[in-house]
Amino acid sequence: MFDGFPESRNYRHSIRLKNQENDEFFKKQTITLVEIPKFLEGDYSSDNSMLAQWLRVIDGLNKEKPVPVPEGSIFARLQEKAKLSIFTEEFLVSEAMNMSDRQYEMYVEKKQARAEGLAEGRAEGRAEGRAEGIDILESLGVSSDLIEKARKIAAEKLKESPSKP
Repeated sequence: MFDGFPESRNYRHSIRLKNQENDEFFKKQTITLVEIPKFLEGDYSSDNSMLAQWLRVIDGLNKEKPVPVPEGSIFARLQEKAKLSIFTEEFLVSEAMNMSDRQYEMYVEKKQARAEGLAEGRAEGRAEGRAEGIDILESLGVSSDLIEKARKIAAEKLKESPSKP
């Protein structure tokens, strides 16, 4: 843990570069060092600086225990947005269950669609096969009475079992 100024009670330090004569290198260049552990462990409840407020709110978010903030402030909006991203174990489990349920539903739908497709394909194949059989009978010179009987039998069989393998 960083403890840059153990003797200082302050958690916020403004650092400026100076030379050996103690002249500031550049007056507008400042490094701000924040000792967060010192702030969190210390008693800075009376510090209402913007930095202190940010540190309190962020610490509350880390602990998932929102701190009291003025209504409508940037901190209140931050806490509200953060609530949306806190995923409890219950939420994650319910989402996983929903995903699993949806995957199972998709599996069943695909299985049913595949079975329907196979049944249609088989029915079409049988109809084509019967039509080819009748064409063969015609090409062999079988009488038209027998061919007509064959057509009727094929039509009845097609009606009886359109999806049977």
